[in-house]
Amino acid sequence: MRKRNILIIAASSVKSSQRVKRQIDWLSSGEYELFVIGYDKPDRSECCIYYELKPVFRQLSTFRKILIGVLMFAGLHKRTFYYIYNIRELSYSLPFKNFDLIIAHDIRPLLIIELLGLRGKVLVDAHEYYYEYSASNLSDWLIKQQEKYLLKNYFEKQKIMTTVSHWIAKEYEKITHREVPVILNAPDYYSNLAPQDVDPSKIKIIHHGLADPNRKTEMMIELMKYLPSHYELHLLLVSNPFFGNYIKFLQSKASSFSNVKILDPIPGNMIIEYSNKYDIGLFLLPPSCKSYEYALPNKFFEYIQSRLMIAISPNPEMSYYVKKFELGVVADDYSPKSLAQKIRNTTVEQIKNYKFNSHKAANELNANNEKNKFESLVNNLIQHENRY
Repeated sequence: MRKRNILIIAASSVKSSQRVKRQIDWLSSGEYELFVIGYDKPDRSECCIYYELKPVFRQLSTFRKILIGVLMFAGLHKRTFYYIYNIRELSYSLPFKNFDLIIAHDIRPLLIIELLGLRGKVLVDAHEYYYEYSASNLSDWLIKQQEKYLLKNYFEKQKIMTTVSHWIAKEYEKITHREVPVILNAPDYYSNLAPQDVDPSKIKIIHHGLADPNRKTEMMIELMKYLPSHYELHLLLVSNPFFGNYIKFLQSKASSFSNVKILDPIPGNMIIEYSNKYDIGLFLLPPSCKSYEYALPNKFFEYIQSRLMIAISPNPEMSYYVKKFELGVVADDYSPKSLAQKIRNTTVEQIKNYKFNSHKAANELNANNEKNKFESLVNNLIQHENRY
């Protein structure tokens, strides 16, 4: 009896997406023949058959980029994908086109699946809430028009879907009129870690993630204006060339604080153990869009595995878990001052208790439990071929 084959496809970096990497790991037991399409080869490339999806748009001449813009403006979105990605080359590379299950990460792979002529049951894993259309310039507006097209013609017709948080799931259930299971962005369980003791003379705070002007990362530096000097903030920031000199702006802002340091990023698989030496995991994220307002990101659960107290802005999804498991403090509003006051009013003994609560919650909020939900869903989809 042949192995069932599964294709994971992402129009993004397979190597840097923790969610995609986890699913590759979960499905690489040998039970299935696993194929992966994405921007770069996964770390565990021996466990799958990999094909590169190349974002060739970046190498195009200015004339061709303008041509793509004209095509997008005219609504010819299918045609633009032949310029944006190596569709023809990839189509010839694939040994066959039929799969028992195709897992599409986000919305762009849905059109790529059609253009490649792939066939099979499709599970869409929605990483965020897509129905927001504000744009600050022409380029953003064209991209949003393309997303509208993909949502109307592909996404809304999908019968099988998962997502990252309960609010997003409820919103998509209204659109699809089907249940949308939630698979949390939780990392592996780190059984070897325990809460570190707290030094009252130096309360250590960490934030790690992308340096993104849309997320207003500078607000976490501003927060330090409202804390005494024995609080120390370390920022492990990943820079993105699309954001220009934003990282330099943050470095300049941090330079005026003796207790704020911007450190070089470290590999993702080291971040949880590295962060264990800190006391507080910080995330202040203004609700500039629904995806930010209802964010429930990797770093939130990584802070828990690091056994940290958590200090956050009042984003509902994160707040729910902080309050349910008594993990730390939630600001009254989205200002740096409000969150700083919450941190300042927390005693050393309370910090210790919050860290111990993270230690307990780490046993529940981890990838092992999410893996069981995901594998059950995949097995059900493959075994019941005509159910969906």
